Amino acid sequence: MQPFFEVLLEPLRAKSARYLLLALVLQGLYWYTVAPTAGAVDSTISSAVRRIAITIVLFLVIPLLAMSWAGNISVRRLRCRWLTWGDVPAGLLPTVVCSVVALIALWFGSSDAQLQATYPWAGAWAGASLINLLIWSLLRLAYYTAFEFFYRGFLIVTVRQHYGLVMAVWLQASCSFLIHLGTPTAEVIAALPAGFLFAALALRGRSLVYPIFFHWVIGMSTDVFCLYRLGLL
Repeated sequence: MQPFFEVLLEPLRAKSARYLLLALVLQGLYWYTVAPTAGAVDSTISSAVRRIAITIVLFLVIPLLAMSWAGNISVRRLRCRWLTWGDVPAGLLPTVVCSVVALIALWFGSSDAQLQATYPWAGAWAGASLINLLIWSLLRLAYYTAFEFFYRGFLIVTVRQHYGLVMAVWLQASCSFLIHLGTPTAEVIAALPAGFLFAALALRGRSLVYPIFFHWVIGMSTDVFCLYRLGLL
């Protein structure tokens, strides 16, 4: 049996394979603890904060610690690679255009009963006052920063080193699609093409700023439009 297990575990000797295994474990934990199920979300601010905190730990803190421990990243490299404006001409204009198109599409899409039953995670609290909405927008920004770092940062960078860029892009898009299973149908349908679009913004703009902002626009506009249609804004 020992030779069999040695052969079975051989692929894990590669650092990229270990990162991939870690990513699958973290994604599984996210799916069971954070991912919203259509019509079955505890829409309270305490539940929303808990979900966002778990996401930050799973998708940002743990991957950062893993990469730091392996010597693949430093604070300076993180800032220079992911938290700058990168290539502004290649990143900013497509992000603005995509955001405008998304706003129009989501205004009509927010009439969907499944979306209204799921978003915002904070429920009526988010629309109770302008201060609440501002706080919620900042919490959402923290959530999308962690989410985009995990899929468009951690997964692409670590998988690309061993399997190449094409495989890395397909893998992150597939994983981010699977994590949406169980969410409102419209969200599931959009998840796979969105995964490729977010990756394109990150790679062309050479920064995570663009997919983070675009994802935040999508999330916040969905929340605001659903609140408005429910009479809670």
